Amino acid sequence: MSWSEARLAETLMELRVFGDDTTFVECKTAGRGVPDDIGETLCAFANMPQPGAIILGVSERKGFEVTGVEDPAQMQKAITSVNRSSVKPAPQLEFFHYRFNGKHVVVVEVTPLMPSEKPAK
Repeated sequence: MSWSEARLAETLMELRVFGDDTTFVECKTAGRGVPDDIGETLCAFANMPQPGAIILGVSERKGFEVTGVEDPAQMQKAITSVNRSSVKPAPQLEFFHYRFNGKHVVVVEVTPLMPSEKPAK
């Protein structure tokens, strides 16, 4: 499923009401670069039955406040590198970049692996 700025705004509103990440959406601050646990998150979503999304530049701890990503292009390259080198087999990733509340947000949609390819490790 494709992302849009409207979908991002709606998702953030739903997360604020829910008060936590969900099974298929996880937010990470990522203000200082790639989160340390990104490989684990990619694996988890690769093993799910439907696509999952990682929203980078949003702080769960601050009530899903948009905190921003410094360099979206570099973030995309770094996430792609982690996916290729640390997740076996590597799932397909699709990236979406938005300027939201004056800050960059990167959405990484993770396509689940085929059942015969699971589990990703």
